[in-house]
Amino acid sequence: MAIISEKKIAEIVEKADIVTIISSYLTLQKKGRNYWGVCPFHQDGNPSMSVSPEKKIFSCFSCHVGGTVIEFVKKFEKINFPSALKKVAEITGIEINELKNYAIKEKYSDDEKMIFKLNEEANNFYRTLMFSQLGKTAHEYLSSRNILNDQISSFEIGYSSRQASLCERLLEKGYSKQQISDAGLGTVYDLEIKDYFVNRIIFPIKNEDNYIIGFSARALNDEKPKYINSRENLIFKKSQLAYNIQNVLRMHMENNQVIVLEGFMDVISLESIGIKNAIAIMGTALSEYHIKLFKSNKMEVKLFLDGDLAGINATIKAAKALMRANIKTTIVDNNTNQDPDELIQDGQKDFVISRIEDSTHPAIFLVKKMWENVDNNNPDSISQYLTKIGDFIDGIKDPVIIDKTILLLMKLTKLTQSTIIQMLRIQSTVSSNKVNGNSKKIFVDKQENTIKNSKPLAREVDPIIKKAYEIAEQKVFVSLLKSSQYLDKIAQNIELIINNNIRSAMRGIISEYRCGNYHGGNPEQALKLIEDRIVDYRNQIELILANKIIMLDASEKEIDDAFIMLNQYQSYLAVHRAEIELKNATSSEEKMLIMQRLDILRKMANKMKR
Repeated sequence: MAIISEKKIAEIVEKADIVTIISSYLTLQKKGRNYWGVCPFHQDGNPSMSVSPEKKIFSCFSCHVGGTVIEFVKKFEKINFPSALKKVAEITGIEINELKNYAIKEKYSDDEKMIFKLNEEANNFYRTLMFSQLGKTAHEYLSSRNILNDQISSFEIGYSSRQASLCERLLEKGYSKQQISDAGLGTVYDLEIKDYFVNRIIFPIKNEDNYIIGFSARALNDEKPKYINSRENLIFKKSQLAYNIQNVLRMHMENNQVIVLEGFMDVISLESIGIKNAIAIMGTALSEYHIKLFKSNKMEVKLFLDGDLAGINATIKAAKALMRANIKTTIVDNNTNQDPDELIQDGQKDFVISRIEDSTHPAIFLVKKMWENVDNNNPDSISQYLTKIGDFIDGIKDPVIIDKTILLLMKLTKLTQSTIIQMLRIQSTVSSNKVNGNSKKIFVDKQENTIKNSKPLAREVDPIIKKAYEIAEQKVFVSLLKSSQYLDKIAQNIELIINNNIRSAMRGIISEYRCGNYHGGNPEQALKLIEDRIVDYRNQIELILANKIIMLDASEKEIDDAFIMLNQYQSYLAVHRAEIELKNATSSEEKMLIMQRLDILRKMANKMKR
């Protein structure tokens, strides 16, 4: 439920001067009925964004971003929906009582902003050195790797020299040793602070908001290690690296596919042959951060990792995690011992492009790749192979993929279809239906059968009863967000939550509690952990959290009362739906059956009220 009504939000959008508000962020010029400006949400120098004062919307014809003035402010300032709503309402002169005491939340803390600022200073320093006499050797090395000036500039590649101290420059600008150290740009020795990166080529790493979170530095000589990364700090986490993500997000409205590579040199090499939608996970495993990033931006993923055994294992593990999150995934079969950068440097551009274009579903990739190590004359070897395939495809719901997998396995193993189905243990997901007298196999989503989907309510549902139910549901949800005090009780009664989105979010929070990833007290952290579950419902949840009354701590009695209310509402809805069925019934026999059921439901509902 929206704490702030859709009518109120529509009123704010209607009264807001969209041209004046957007003009405060960028320059607009009137052409015909609309105003035009350079879109800030993708790389462009042309005025491709239209603002319509009549329709009260903005729209970019290049990257296809658009929406109301609230969506513009939210996206431009990188703030949440309630914050953007409040900001636009204040500009428009409309008071929102529900958000009266709501403080606009900044995405980053002051300490995080300081590190961003220091990283930007460092990046400018390193880039200046790259194009100076001190950076001549580094420049020549990059040229030998076919990284020329345009890529050096676009990827903002720099150089750290022994003869020019970044720390000294930052101290001169008024930054403290502690700030420099906290940013990972220097190391304190007694009373001195020395540069962390020395005599290395510097590659800045940015986050999805285009802020520099850290650096990766390559040695120019045989110094070990060849690569070093920034130390972990408030903003640099090794499990949360996605090199080039800022550029991919700018163009992902035109191309929602992202190619996942291991190293940043792979990204730069692919960019040199015209493939710009690639990121690098910097040699780490694909993490929850990456999955949530892809999910929230509705991306399709192509995994293009190294072709060695470690790379194949990493690919299979990543594919399983992505498919579990319902992210469309294919795998680029790198059947070489070279990484993409090495292949391109060896002149195999066409091979790389064809491999990417021919990417396959993970199940098909696994079937082919694992078969290479099977002794097809050894029944035990084949049996172990099929068991591993069965473990991997468990949970895949697409009957076409299952069918293709079975057909490919029949071709490779020379076994019958029934034997393969039995070995894969997928018969539990197949049910038999009679269609025109014939037995037809259909694939059933087991999870779908256990989840109680809410049906659309009729207009006659009492709005007061509905409101009471929604408040009870939200109280339970917020209580779970804030603390694990009533975790078991809520988990036992979660089927009473009718709102699919809230129920899904609560399942995610319960899972994070039980895995030890969440300990309560930080709703923002909880929402980040379950971001993939609430992509399309985030705005509504943020409005719930902005309600001061709902956010008050609930006692155990209040939680018990809330579940009583939810139980009563379930009964109320059952009666209500049966009444509608009775109204729409045509035959007397059908009406009689519904009336009998309705009588039982009413008695149960009355019993609950006592």
